[in-house]
Amino acid sequence: MSLLSHTGHCGGILRSAMPENVEIARQVIEAFRAGLAQGDPGAVFDCGFVAANAEWVPAMDAAGFEAVYRGREGFVELMRMWTETFEWTIDLEEVLDLGDDRVVAFAHQRATGKASGASIGQRMAMRFELENGQVIRVRNFLNRDEALEVA
Repeated sequence: MSLLSHTGHCGGILRSAMPENVEIARQVIEAFRAGLAQGDPGAVFDCGFVAANAEWVPAMDAAGFEAVYRGREGFVELMRMWTETFEWTIDLEEVLDLGDDRVVAFAHQRATGKASGASIGQRMAMRFELENGQVIRVRNFLNRDEALEVA
């Protein structure tokens, strides 16, 4: 694939060349945040950096959640389940290139209960696996050290 042939719109930025993996992860997170703010978390798939069949692996084995969600429909279902009882935001803190087309991003997530109004916050990590300039898998972790060990 030519660097100039991979164009698209992501996070408000028109791309004409394939950025490094760290920048891809940053743009994917920004596209996700923008979509979430508009009520469309699946919009992240429109940025051109997420493979159509990308896998999303939740951080925990919670009742009612699948071990892996695939593609746009799977991701939208995961986010619907994750946010059905609270308003949720995520703020990026750091992104590290691990080599071998792997990146880990550290973020702080915050949630406010829709019924209770109670607020909570927690740090998390997301390990991105890329292939040909696209995210093919994101695995979430609630522990920074675990994300780095597994990576």
